[in-house]
Amino acid sequence: MPIVSLVVAAVLIVIAGLMFLLDMVGRAELIQGRWPRVWKWVTSRPLILLMLLVSLALLDRDFKDAMVTALPAIVNVAPPPAPQQIPEPRIVTPALPKPEKTVG
Repeated sequence: MPIVSLVVAAVLIVIAGLMFLLDMVGRAELIQGRWPRVWKWVTSRPLILLMLLVSLALLDRDFKDAMVTALPAIVNVAPPPAPQQIPEPRIVTPALPKPEKTVG
């Protein structure tokens, strides 16, 4: 749905811009003479204002929707395993024989 409203807002802004562009370029007499209905729409300031306000409202809504952040994910972390009690190893050193006395 936001894409549709963005497209509608963009089209309305482009149409309003084209209306002002046609009005400013100096082709007003040409449009007024050849296409009186188009001239009526081009010079309709309330219509242009309405189109701009509608497009700004659509863009504002989409901007607010884009700024909403998602809730953080809930992560379940398993507790570490309990330490096991291992008996201390017994260090056994063999008894060395007593050195022999040397005569000398």
